[in-house]
Amino acid sequence: MTATLVVGTAAWAQERDETTTTGATTAEASEVTQGYLTDEIFSVKPLVGVIAYRDLFTSDTNTSRGALGLSMDYNASAMLGETMQRNWYLGPSVGFIYSHLGSPGSNFFGSAPDVATGGNSAPGANILIIPTNLKFGYNIADSLRISAHGGGNVIYRSVASSMNLDTDSASQDSLWKYYPNVGGDLDIGFGKNVALSLRPDVTFTPNENFFMGTLGLGVALG
Repeated sequence: MTATLVVGTAAWAQERDETTTTGATTAEASEVTQGYLTDEIFSVKPLVGVIAYRDLFTSDTNTSRGALGLSMDYNASAMLGETMQRNWYLGPSVGFIYSHLGSPGSNFFGSAPDVATGGNSAPGANILIIPTNLKFGYNIADSLRISAHGGGNVIYRSVASSMNLDTDSASQDSLWKYYPNVGGDLDIGFGKNVALSLRPDVTFTPNENFFMGTLGLGVALG
């Protein structure tokens, strides 16, 4: 009986040690991955990128300009449970993107020249884009996520004729418009709370659709 008791006690102690070790390993693994894309709730991303479009005067070729901006994303999947949060991303994506378009003959930065010539160009034209999108994605790994986004972009042009978007694009006045858009997102984590985001986007307009591509450095704030 004493031998049986000793064997039983040893087996219980071994099982307890294994359970404790397994629990510690799980906790350590959770701590190691904490702060990566699977835990992201709210993030802010400074953006750099390019806008490719057509204007009224060089409509046979695309024109491109550099752009700067900021995006803010909120992951609401946590409201649907921890499993949903770790595997999926669902929430609003908003922000702003600014570009100095200059005139049709300007360079990538919207300068040289930046004056009207023959009444056919838009001196000093600027564009402000305000995305109002819903983002839906899947976490392939702790540090890799692919997503799609869509909704609409609020477009402000300081000179409407700087871009051939709509029937009122011949105007030299400023103009606010709202157009539908769709695009994708590739988020790559490079450490806790930091990720690089690649975001192509197409805005659909009655005349000429235009493309945006941005690269963002995301900082998770929660």
